Amino acid sequence: MTDLDTPRDVIYAAAQAAVARDRVEADRAQVEAEAAARRGEDLVARADRVASDAGRRIAAIEADTRLSDDAKRIDIEAIKRSVNAERKALRDVYEGQLTDRLDVLRRRLCSPPESASTAEAIARDASFRDAMERARRTEARTAVGHPLADLLFSARLTADSLQERAAMVIALERGDLDVVEAWVETHPNDRAPLEELREVHHRVTDKRERFGRSMAFARI
Repeated sequence: MTDLDTPRDVIYAAAQAAVARDRVEADRAQVEAEAAARRGEDLVARADRVASDAGRRIAAIEADTRLSDDAKRIDIEAIKRSVNAERKALRDVYEGQLTDRLDVLRRRLCSPPESASTAEAIARDASFRDAMERARRTEARTAVGHPLADLLFSARLTADSLQERAAMVIALERGDLDVVEAWVETHPNDRAPLEELREVHHRVTDKRERFGRSMAFARI
């Protein structure tokens, strides 16, 4: 009997079984990847070990003269399914870690400070939106002027912390390192998280970084 002779219900059942098997494999891989992340493992290194181990297992199967070609094919396909599911899960968790860390850093650096009450929070948020809009309306730096830096220093002189922070946030968006550095002068504890923010943002958005990760977690 050929595949063309196989009843449709048998083909459908086999396809459904394959889908269910792959789903179970993906769920298992996701659980293991999340557990590895909680343990603080290097997920890229783990993905590399998984691939290397799979390569050794596949080589052993190919060299086993006791197995038929069909048996080898079945065993190798099973290994590849399992390994590819694990590597995909590791990549998903790794990408999630980067995104989560970027969100944490953005909230830490780009949000106004906490308020004591709901009413104060509402008023603070409205004031910060206005400050952001003023900073966003500043013109680009020229040879004779730097409006965003002027706004930051003016806010510092008048103790307008929301406007000062808003100027720093817009500077981050524009890549204006001089204004960011001016912020750090009076907020030295923000230097390390700002540097980390730039690093993580680069890793998340840079095409070469993303390509490198796609290769590190690629299917075998």
